[in-house]
Amino acid sequence: MPAAAVTCIDLDYLGLPGAAVAFLVEIPDHEIAHRILVECGPEACRPKLESELARLGIEPDLIDAVALTHIHLDHAGAAGGFAARGARVLVHPRGVRHLVDPAKLVASSRRVHGGRFDRHYGEPIACPAERVESVEHGEVARFGQATFRAVETPGHAKHHHAWLLEHAGGRECFTGDVAAMLVPGTDFISVPAPATDFDPLAWDRSLAELERLGPDRLWLTHGGRIDEAAEFLARARQRVAEEAQILFEVAREPSDESAIERYRGWLHPRAEAAGVPEPMRHAFLGRAFMEMNLAGVRKLLKDRAEGKADAPRG
Repeated sequence: MPAAAVTCIDLDYLGLPGAAVAFLVEIPDHEIAHRILVECGPEACRPKLESELARLGIEPDLIDAVALTHIHLDHAGAAGGFAARGARVLVHPRGVRHLVDPAKLVASSRRVHGGRFDRHYGEPIACPAERVESVEHGEVARFGQATFRAVETPGHAKHHHAWLLEHAGGRECFTGDVAAMLVPGTDFISVPAPATDFDPLAWDRSLAELERLGPDRLWLTHGGRIDEAAEFLARARQRVAEEAQILFEVAREPSDESAIERYRGWLHPRAEAAGVPEPMRHAFLGRAFMEMNLAGVRKLLKDRAEGKADAPRG
């Protein structure tokens, strides 16, 4: 049986090459081929994704399934368009209701992003309920002789799965945001800490679980193909830990401005030393990114104070 083929499709998110991708997985099965999208990007990028699929000779109604790592709109916003054409949508149990009725997800995102929402994401189409499948940790979706196994990986989001593809060509892991992000064209790992679910203790456990599973290759939604999986996962664990530490420190600053300036003074020199040019620092590590991460750690600290989240040990 031939191995599955993975094609990385750049979504040209926000007009930035390499900012976000979707993955087309084609699995030969005797006379047919199964076609699965892992991630589908925001609704604003669906025309780009569909045009790239057409360039590959694949119409949207030939997609058998869309496997989502989580329901943040830069990963899942276009799912409804494919579900409406018959694709199954595989998602964490916490995400099902938000795909069927995205109103709360959209309202929350509009509160955060304001006037930037339409450009960043676009209004998602609701998925038909009968097309959305709740997938628990460890469950397997089989396509021919290949399988996708859901691996619960909270830390960036509580509704987060990594997907482990096991096929004749080896074991590939689609990591969503749990292995963090790469600034395009560099090897600088950027750690997104959204205000809803950021939890560095859970995140470290998730990365440790991926290390234990030992995939041959990683596919980052914001970063693409990583061949040295073990080395990258170790680096990602280190980056999550150090990002959390500086965020806990700067969150104590007396004002938002002083917190941002201190955070920038820590983050940007490290990115510059890793070869991230100033325009890329502005685009990928700018004020919006830093404000998001500060909001994430402040929400975590509030939850800990109220007994809603694990406190650090030791």
